[in-house]
This record gives sequence, C-alpha cells and structure tokens, in this order.
Amino acid sequence: MESSITAFMGVGIWIDGDKKKECVKPIVTKLCQNITAFDVSDKTMQRLGGYHFFRGQPDGILGRQMCLQMMVTKNDQNGFLDDQGCLSLYGYGVQSLTVACAKIIS
Repeated sequence: MESSITAFMGVGIWIDGDKKKECVKPIVTKLCQNITAFDVSDKTMQRLGGYHFFRGQPDGILGRQMCLQMMVTKNDQNGFLDDQGCLSLYGYGVQSLTVACAKIIS
C-alpha cells in the first residue's frame, strides 16, 4: 500500500513569507515576479538570494496564493518555492505537511 506522502511527488514545507498587497493579483510587475513579491517577518534572515521559485512561479492563481511553500521532492522541483493558498493541503504535486518556521494564519 502506498503511503500518503509517496502518493505525491514529495512534501511541501511552509516557510516564512506573506505576499505583498500589490502582488495579490496575477503577477504583472517586475516587483512581483520572485521573492520580492513577499514580505518576510523573520528578521534574522539577512539575504533572500537563496530562494528560487519553480518555473512559472509565483503565479498568484485567482489572487489566493498568499503564502510560500518549499517543495521537497525527488525530481526537478526539489528545493524550489511555490506560492500557495495559506490553508492548502496540497501544493504543486506535493502534500503540504510541515512548517519550517512559525507562522500565524490570520
């Protein structure tokens, strides 16, 4: 029997980042095309250059993808980010199972 994790391509890990209000709609400006589309509340993070989105992401589908998820997989998505709905149970081919830093959903 296949486990719930292996039924997907991997696991999604929620990480710190809230989408900026000006980037809520489908992305059109240069500001909203990468990690600069998000505010990070963890002030211990000095640089965000290691954050890279999977191709075509962030895409802001339906204006509801306000949170960040890192994909841990055995394929070409591994280590890349995706924007997701904050209460989503499933990401871009991954099951949302864990959190890398505390985040209060409001």
